[in-house]
Amino acid sequence: MLLVGYDDEHYIFNDPLRSKQTYYRKSAVEIAYAGLFKQAIVIEEYKYIQPPIPTVKPGTRLMSDLISDIYKLETYYKQYCDAYFLYPGTQPTGIDVAKGITNFLRSENYNDFEWYFTLGTGVDQGYISYLKNLDAISLQLFTKTMQYIRKENPLGLHDGEGGIIDLPHLAATTEAYLSNGLAPKYWAGWGGDLATGMADTTKRLASSSDPTSEYYGKSLQEIADMTIGNENSQCNYTDFCCDFDSYKIGTLILEGCQPGSQDEYNIHLLSDVLKQYYQEENLFRNRFKWIEEELEVHPLHVMMEVEMAMGESFDGKFLVDLKGDSPTPEVNKACCKSFSLYIITMHP
Repeated sequence: MLLVGYDDEHYIFNDPLRSKQTYYRKSAVEIAYAGLFKQAIVIEEYKYIQPPIPTVKPGTRLMSDLISDIYKLETYYKQYCDAYFLYPGTQPTGIDVAKGITNFLRSENYNDFEWYFTLGTGVDQGYISYLKNLDAISLQLFTKTMQYIRKENPLGLHDGEGGIIDLPHLAATTEAYLSNGLAPKYWAGWGGDLATGMADTTKRLASSSDPTSEYYGKSLQEIADMTIGNENSQCNYTDFCCDFDSYKIGTLILEGCQPGSQDEYNIHLLSDVLKQYYQEENLFRNRFKWIEEELEVHPLHVMMEVEMAMGESFDGKFLVDLKGDSPTPEVNKACCKSFSLYIITMHP
């Protein structure tokens, strides 16, 4: 039955077994409703509005242009391992070198205890010292790379088709997918960013009664939609580009470095995969589909799986309490919905 109205004594229904505009006494309806465990569905008019996608700043360098520098960093890392006998009796694998480089690239921005817990390792200061002190060429490479990984005002990168890359973020999240840290891998990527977006949504919801606020009069879902994916929040478009790229880059490295494979000891596996991803095959065009692969679900089930990961699992509850400032279940659900709709909207 469809509730279509009421008066002082009655609820008015469109009853498929009787007719439209059927009147039932309120007391009888309430008894029947309670007797069937108060089951109801509310249909609301709702339209998702995606936050604006930021534009690439003029002069921003292509990610593909930086791959040659990463190739050189890999070569120096192998030399560093040999010089200090880090792998006595053997040599570093492609994964070892990849993690060494991502460790360096995240060293300025993702180096606190939280990331030690997430990745299972701290920053290798030895390699940094090696680059700075080996010779003038290595120092020049170090200085050049620091422009993109420094803590204050690092230079951004882009993929050539509107995607924005934060190199330290990309490196830290890729390292998580290559490592065996204590935390689930999605914590370092989309899960962690979504949790911080929940914290932002909670703060903005508190200002919805302030006439001077842009969130004045907005519903919780509208505020979540305005927050998740917006570049002025902690869960933004640039974060998503890095999160989803990192998953696939990490997966390709792990697949290419299987024991006994020709790339097991390929010290340039990271730069090879980056070249494949951003230059040769342009795999970045499908970045907003990778979460379906990671969660192993059909696109229509992404929302349900995200809600389960962020709200129903023990890991997810701990994450949203830690990074999301303990959001209410309603905030959690609204942000998961916004996140899933953003992904669907961004599908190629």
